[in-house]
Amino acid sequence: MINNASFRDCPNKALRIESKFTFVDTCYNTKTNALSIDKKVSTTKTELYGKLYKFTFADWKQIEDKLNSITNCDMITPLTIIIKQGALIKKYNLARISNCYPESIKEIMESLEKEFND
Repeated sequence: MINNASFRDCPNKALRIESKFTFVDTCYNTKTNALSIDKKVSTTKTELYGKLYKFTFADWKQIEDKLNSITNCDMITPLTIIIKQGALIKKYNLARISNCYPESIKEIMESLEKEFND
């Protein structure tokens, strides 16, 4: 099912990254955790998603902890990242911060922001 809701009505975003495809939801329902797919792209043919898929679960946990520990920046709605590697599925809620990402993850987070703002 494709979403047609406006950004104002749906501030929550989500990605489900799998080995072959990445599914994008620009109107993620945080109450039901139901993914409603707006876009399906090749993980292996898209540089950003291919790079994100190669992160380990430990890498994602470090990113999540780093973002969620920041307290002195303007926060906006979180970005939910769902990673499926084999039979394992893990979900991470990444804080989205207005122009205040730590240098170590700035490039990745700004690339994700650009992805949702295009």
